[in-house]
Amino acid sequence: MKLNEQGIAHLLILAATSGLFVTGAGVTVASNSSKPGDALYSIDRGAEKLQLALALTSGQKQQAHKSIAEERLTEIQALLQDKDVDAAGIANALANFEDHKSKAGNSKDDDALDEKEKSVKHDIEDKKSQIDKQFESQQKKLESQREQLKKQYEQALKDGNTTLAASLKAQIDGIEGQLKADEQSRESQKQETEEQAESEKKQAEAEKKEAEQKSEDEKKAEEAKEEAEKQAQEQH
Repeated sequence: MKLNEQGIAHLLILAATSGLFVTGAGVTVASNSSKPGDALYSIDRGAEKLQLALALTSGQKQQAHKSIAEERLTEIQALLQDKDVDAAGIANALANFEDHKSKAGNSKDDDALDEKEKSVKHDIEDKKSQIDKQFESQQKKLESQREQLKKQYEQALKDGNTTLAASLKAQIDGIEGQLKADEQSRESQKQETEEQAESEKKQAEAEKKEAEQKSEDEKKAEEAKEEAEKQAQEQH
């Protein structure tokens, strides 16, 4: 659907009241530095939809998609700096990046985006490796403590010190519970990451299908209009 002047004016009013700013180069937002989880992030994503709505030509739409793709990479870089890494948020942003990059098409100035993509994906792998090593180190530390306590527990049983044995058994059970909880949390995070990435992928596919259908409908409507005009001229 093409926007008329009234429709564009309405969008601009919405932009102004939502904290968005429209410039000659496109749409910018006060929340542009936000990332998933931030209070302003929904406004940032809303501004991107507005940016795409205001892109009336094919070239403008491609540039808008490229700009949004770059924004997703910037968000991932910010997420990687957080102490508690949001794995699901990164997966979600990465899937969204891939979608907008594919819609941006190819152009002669894609090298910078490609290099940034490579750098970000390399940083993601580094962060994954760091997290895996930290997890494994923590697990080994807990397992080592458990084994030491087991030896002390067995010795306490031999000595007939039931009070100490009971205390040691409680500590052993606590460590085993922590090990199990950590493993379950790790698996839960992996599953959540996969589910969010899959959800983003399905949404992108649905939007693509909708856009293709819309384009096809507009094409048919234009052809029907041309045919009607042609018949009208022939009748005259």
